[in-house]
Amino acid sequence: MSSRSKSRILIFIIAVLLISNIAMLVFFLSGKHDMPKPDNEKRPGYGMSETLKREAAFDDQQVKQYEELRGKHWEKIKPMFHDMQVTKSSFYSLVKDNSIADSAVAALATQIGEKQKAIDYQIFQHFRQVRNICRPDQQAKFDTIYSGIVKRMSGGGRGGPGGPRKGTDSSHAGQH
Repeated sequence: MSSRSKSRILIFIIAVLLISNIAMLVFFLSGKHDMPKPDNEKRPGYGMSETLKREAAFDDQQVKQYEELRGKHWEKIKPMFHDMQVTKSSFYSLVKDNSIADSAVAALATQIGEKQKAIDYQIFQHFRQVRNICRPDQQAKFDTIYSGIVKRMSGGGRGGPGGPRKGTDSSHAGQH
């Protein structure tokens, strides 16, 4: 196998992994899952705000602060996701062009990587801001909630593809 075809295969694998990570991120952050939800998740208000109230003992003022941060966060990150989608569409449209130079493919793959870096940085900053809302006695509980979200975003943990959703796995009962 030539080094040219090896590099094309590697670029393809990297692109597939990036797409799957972004898709998972969008899926979990959008809160608009098409999967059926357990009865306890169908009630209005269930989501991160409710989780922070219930599990981290956020008071009404903290929830309000969180919701304001969430709104600002989505204003910043939605265009970033759209830009990533446009770039990936351009990238994958190159598949049908056999004459495209490897350097052009690599350049677009690098752009995708940089955009993903910016998205991840924005999400990191958002979680840091939310953690700053916590009182010292709430931070450990928030850290537990946050680590679960990160596991689900990266495809691990019980919220990953094919894994049980929160509230459906009795082996983890009492951990929250």
